[in-house]
Amino acid sequence: MKDLLKKLISIPSVNPSMGGTGEAALSTFLFDRLSALGVEVIRQEVFPGRDNIAARIGAKSEPAILLEAHMDTVAVDSWAKGDPFFPQEEDGRIYGRGSCDTKASMAVFLSCFEYFAANVEQLKRPLVFAATVDEEERQSGAYKLMGLDWPLYGAIAGEPTLCRIINQHKGCVRFAIEVAGLAAHSSSPELGENAISRMGEVIRRMDAYRDSLESSVSSKMGGPTVSIGTIRGGAGINIVPDSCRIEVDRRTVPGEKPEEILASLISMFSDLPWVKVVPDLVRPAMATSEEDGFCQELAEAIQSHGTFRGFESARYMTNAVAYSDKGISSLVFGPGDISKAHMNDEFVEFQELENAKAILIKLLSQS
Repeated sequence: MKDLLKKLISIPSVNPSMGGTGEAALSTFLFDRLSALGVEVIRQEVFPGRDNIAARIGAKSEPAILLEAHMDTVAVDSWAKGDPFFPQEEDGRIYGRGSCDTKASMAVFLSCFEYFAANVEQLKRPLVFAATVDEEERQSGAYKLMGLDWPLYGAIAGEPTLCRIINQHKGCVRFAIEVAGLAAHSSSPELGENAISRMGEVIRRMDAYRDSLESSVSSKMGGPTVSIGTIRGGAGINIVPDSCRIEVDRRTVPGEKPEEILASLISMFSDLPWVKVVPDLVRPAMATSEEDGFCQELAEAIQSHGTFRGFESARYMTNAVAYSDKGISSLVFGPGDISKAHMNDEFVEFQELENAKAILIKLLSQS
């Protein structure tokens, strides 16, 4: 697994939205490696030049367990430890972009898949390995993966959880608010309508909305939140701006309905005819019951390997939303510490990979 992880790190796969070249080279590496096993392998186009890779072993008529890890990573700006794509091993750690998030999970999942490809008779259920694109941006690969319609018993989205189970996490409703104005020369501003000034009223209402959310009942992962992430407006210092736009990230918790959130936001500005709410990305919160059979099986596998610390929740979002959205028992699990993800000296402890593999072999085996 150590050599495999280093190879995965050495193949750059920075998400194009962050200035990278994308996942194409890594997709090809995985496709070739899986094809050499003589198993069913699918290359699934998500965007031109950006393909998911999926492989399956076991009876086709029976629901499988999905082990999925995303291929894309964040950018390498300000990377502080040598070459981000030349993995360094030091004191039991492996440094490199993607080492923790989430090529460590990919190395473990692929290693498990290769083991069972050679020992299919040991499988308790059929097994699917998948590597997806675009998790860091819009989870497009995970949602496209569900188009394969392979029957699934349960799904694990690989993320650095210190080999603990995350059975629920937040979703999101992302949208823009556009304000219209009327352009005029800045020497005669009374002839125009300043869109930036108008946006001030929108932001005031959004701040009040934020405060109301912070006082609402919280879930295990904390309450719902809202944050204004960007603002753009104006064409020049001597022109009264005729437009202004903000982009907003609203994080949801289990039980909230995204369509109701969007409706309430539109209603919030219904008295302002110069305001338009533009929906962007909608992802439901993920929640799998602690009593769910798949959840219990993974907990038992962890317990057999060490100590099960209970089910946990996360404030962030993962590809598990795509699987949970389809009614599949979905969990987040993998080696590494989420606090090291996206850092300029990202690393994973190799022992974490060993622990994760042992747990998954137990989960997937007949005995």
